[in-house]
Amino acid sequence: MEPLNNAARALEYGLDKVGIAKPIQQLGASLGMAPSVDAAEASQRRKAASAPTRGSTAGRIIGNVVGTLPTAALPGGVLAQGAASGALLTKGRDPSTIARDAIIGAIAGKVGEKATKAVAAAVSPRVAPAVQRLKDAGVIMTPGQILGAGNSRVGQVLKAAEDRLGSVPVVGDLVANARRRSIESFNQAALNQPLQSIGKTLPKGAVGHDGIAAVEQQLGSAYDDILPQLSARADQPFMDDLARYAQEADTLLPERAAQFGRIMQSDVGKHFDASGNLTGEGLKAMESRLGKRIRTYGTSTDPDATDMAGLLRQVQSSLRDMAARQNPSQADRLRQINEGFAKFTRVQNAAAKANEGIFTPGQLRTASRVMDSSTRKGASARGSALMQQLADDAQAILPSDVPDSGTAGRLAALLGGAGYIEPNAAIAGGLAMLPYTQAGGRAADWLLTGRQGPVASGLADLLRLAAPIGAGGAVATTSNLP
Repeated sequence: MEPLNNAARALEYGLDKVGIAKPIQQLGASLGMAPSVDAAEASQRRKAASAPTRGSTAGRIIGNVVGTLPTAALPGGVLAQGAASGALLTKGRDPSTIARDAIIGAIAGKVGEKATKAVAAAVSPRVAPAVQRLKDAGVIMTPGQILGAGNSRVGQVLKAAEDRLGSVPVVGDLVANARRRSIESFNQAALNQPLQSIGKTLPKGAVGHDGIAAVEQQLGSAYDDILPQLSARADQPFMDDLARYAQEADTLLPERAAQFGRIMQSDVGKHFDASGNLTGEGLKAMESRLGKRIRTYGTSTDPDATDMAGLLRQVQSSLRDMAARQNPSQADRLRQINEGFAKFTRVQNAAAKANEGIFTPGQLRTASRVMDSSTRKGASARGSALMQQLADDAQAILPSDVPDSGTAGRLAALLGGAGYIEPNAAIAGGLAMLPYTQAGGRAADWLLTGRQGPVASGLADLLRLAAPIGAGGAVATTSNLP
C-alpha cells in the first residue's frame, strides 16, 4: 500500500501548497464525509506517535516492488517506468525530493534492466526464431551456429571463432564432425516431414540413401494398404494432366519422348478398361510399376533421364489425386499419403543431386522452388512452398556444404601428448572442445536453446518485465530507509 499512501501524501502536499487542502477538508467535514481539520491533524499525530515498526528491510523492498508492478504498463520504456517507481516510493512531499527519487529510480531501472536481463538469459535464454524451429524439428546445432543466428555482437564473435577453429589442424576434426552431425540431423528432419503426414517416423540413424529408402518404403506400404479398397474412372482433370505431360515430354530428346509414350501405354493405359474404369488392383499395379521406373531414372546421371523421372512422378501424383477425388470414404487417408509423397518428392530431388544422398539446405531449397507448381512460383515467393521453411531456416544457419568427417582420435592423441608437457593446457584444450563432442553438444544445446521448460521460461519473462520496476523501487526504498 505504500505507493498509494505516498501518492496521496504528495497530492495532499500539492493541494496544501496552492491553498485548497483545508477548504476541501472543511467542506467534507461539514457534509459529514470527513473529520474536522483539527481532529484529522490530531489523529495523524497520534498515529505517527504510536506507529509500529514496519517490517524488515527485505520485506519492505519486496512489498514495494510488488506494489509498483502496475507501472510496467506505462509508455516510455524502462527509464519512465523506473522513474515512476522511484517517485511513488519517495518519503518526501516536496517536488525536489520527489524529483530526486524519480531520477534515482530511472537510473536504477536502466541498470537493473541490463543486470536482470542477463540473469533471465541464464535462466531461460531467448533464441532466434529460425533456431527454435530447427530445434523443434530435431536439428542439432553447434554453439557457434546457435549464437551466431541471434545477430548479437557476442554471437557473431563466437561464430567467427568457431569458423576459424574449423581450419585448425586436428582441432578442426571435432568441429567438422559436429557440423556434419548438424547436416545429418537436418536431413533426418527433412525425411521425417513426409512421414509425419501419415503418423510415422524415420528409423533412428537412417540418413542418406538408407533414409530415402526407409521413407519410400513406409509411404509405399501406407498406399498399398489402402489401394485394394479403391476404384476410379479416368475423369477430365486426369486426362488434362496427361495431355500436359505429353507436351512436356516433347522437350526431351526424341528417343526419350517416344519412350515416355510407350511407358504411358504399358504402365498406365492398359490398366483402364474400355469405359475408362480402373480397379484397386490396377491402381496398385500402376503404382508399383511407375515407382520402379522413377527410382531407375531418378538415380541416373543423365539429365534427360532425371527429367523423365520428374514427368513420371507427376503422372503418379495425378493418379493419386484422381483416386482421392473419387473415393470420399478414403479421402482423408489418401490426402495424408499424397501430402507425404508430395513432400518426399522434394527430398528425393535434393538427395538425387547429393553425394551419398546427404543433401545441403541449399539443395533442398532449390528442389522446393523447382517443384513449386503454383502460378509464377507464387508459393516460393511467399515462402510457403512445400519444405521451404525448413530449407530456408537451415540455409541461414547450417553449413552450405557437407563437411568431411574428421578423426577425433588424432585430437585425443594430441591432448594426451600435451598432458606430459603442460597438463593445464591439455585440460583447458579438452574443456574447450567439449561442446563439439556428441555428449557435450547435447549439453550445450540444452543450455543455449532455453529448453529448460515452461517454469524457467515463465520466470525469465517475469524477471524481464520486473527489471526496471524492481531496481527502481528497491533503490528508492533503500535510499529512504531510516
